[in-house]
Amino acid sequence: MAKTIMFNPLGGVLSTRSEAGQGTSGSYRLMIFERDGFTIVPPSPIGGQFKAGATNVDPLPGTAMHNDGRFIQMLASVGVFEPERAYALHLAIVQDGHDLDHEDDTGTDEGGGPTHESDKIIVHLIAKPPQAAMNARNSNSVSLLDVLKAEALEKLVETVAAALPPAASAPAAKKTAKKTGGNS
Repeated sequence: MAKTIMFNPLGGVLSTRSEAGQGTSGSYRLMIFERDGFTIVPPSPIGGQFKAGATNVDPLPGTAMHNDGRFIQMLASVGVFEPERAYALHLAIVQDGHDLDHEDDTGTDEGGGPTHESDKIIVHLIAKPPQAAMNARNSNSVSLLDVLKAEALEKLVETVAAALPPAASAPAAKKTAKKTGGNS
């Protein structure tokens, strides 16, 4: 079951911070899915190596608003400590330099191998309602209306650009200008 983590849609870019407890080594991959839970968001998978004392921070694609409803699943392989066979994996969601919340997978590995494989960490990103986001934003951020206007304008420009024919060559444009009496 996915843990729901709420974020400010007007805030900065969302990032993840992936860590393995006790400085164990290993590797991780983050799978990012659209709100349907099946469509993979490029450049997913994002990943790296766990190293002693290292913190892995990975920005999520798009603006904070683009991540509303998306799911993130951590797939990890991490070393276990003998004789207890303990392991710990942590995934935090970060915005504007602050941890919003985190999800963990900790315990004792029951297998006999040197590593623990995990696919249990899943988070569901949900934008705070507009009023809550407006109350949470600082004086330097833009309004929700500004964000929505910018996204609508971006989509309009893309639609118009896709509908236009390829640009005419310069000589053809000059001929048209002469026939209509315009300047080139």
